[in-house]
Amino acid sequence: MSGNNSIEVNNVTYIADGKTIIKDITFGLNPGELIGVIGPNGAGKSTLIKNMVRIVEPDSGDVTLMGEPVSHYDAQAFARSVAYVPQSTEFTFPITVEEAVLMGRIPHLSGVRMEGAHDYTVSEQCLKVVGMEDFAERLVTSLSGGERQLVAIGRALVQEPAFLLMDEPTSNLDIHHQLTIMGLLVELTRSGKGILVVLHDLTLASRFCTKILAMSGGRVVSFGTPAEVLTEETISRTFRVSIRIERNEQTGSTIIEPLEPL
Repeated sequence: MSGNNSIEVNNVTYIADGKTIIKDITFGLNPGELIGVIGPNGAGKSTLIKNMVRIVEPDSGDVTLMGEPVSHYDAQAFARSVAYVPQSTEFTFPITVEEAVLMGRIPHLSGVRMEGAHDYTVSEQCLKVVGMEDFAERLVTSLSGGERQLVAIGRALVQEPAFLLMDEPTSNLDIHHQLTIMGLLVELTRSGKGILVVLHDLTLASRFCTKILAMSGGRVVSFGTPAEVLTEETISRTFRVSIRIERNEQTGSTIIEPLEPL
C-alpha cells in the first residue's frame, strides 16, 4: 500500500439503487505516479473517481488523503490537495476562458481576498500549458467540446493540487492534443504530482502510465505496471475480446489490436 503522503482507497464498496457498482476496491496513488484506469463501459471507473473526490460516499470502506479520511477535510482544504476533471464540462454562463480557468484559484482565496497578481500569473501559466493562451478572451460558450475540455484541465491545474483525478480527459481531443495532454501528465508526475486518469486507449495507457488498474464488473481485475497488466490474458478477460499485442520499437509501449468479441 501507499504511505501517509498518498491517496488510499481501502476496500471501497459503493451501492446505488440496490446495485453494487464497485466492490472491495483497494489501491493507493502516490506522488510521482500516473495510474491509468481501464475497463469496459459500466466497469465502475467513473464511480471509483467520484468516491475518491467525495461526490459520493462509500457504503463500506474508506478513502484517505495524507493518512486522514477525506470526510475530515473541509471543501476548501480538500480542493487545495485534490483536483478533479470530469468526463465533460458544461459552461452555462458566457464567461471568458481566462475567467473560467481563474475559478480554480478559489480554494486559495479567503472570504475577503480577491485574486491577486500571483493568481493571475498561475492562471496564465496554466493556459499556456494546455495550449489555450490565445483563447483567453474567448467566451467558453463559443468553444468546441475539445477546447472546453482543455479549459477544464487548465482550471484543475490552477488549483496547484498534489493529486489530479481525471475521467477520460482525452476523449474529445484530437491526436495532437491527446499526446500533448498525456505528455503534460508525465511532466507533472515528474514534478511530484500523483495523477489518476481513466483511459479507453490502451496504447496511450501503455506508453504513458506508470501503473494500470484494470476493472470489470465493479472489481479490480489486475493492478500493476503496464507490462504486468496489459497482457493478452488480462485484456481478454477484462474486455471479453480477442486481441493481438505488438511492441512499438520506437516508444517501447504495447500496441493492442482488438480482433473480435468473445
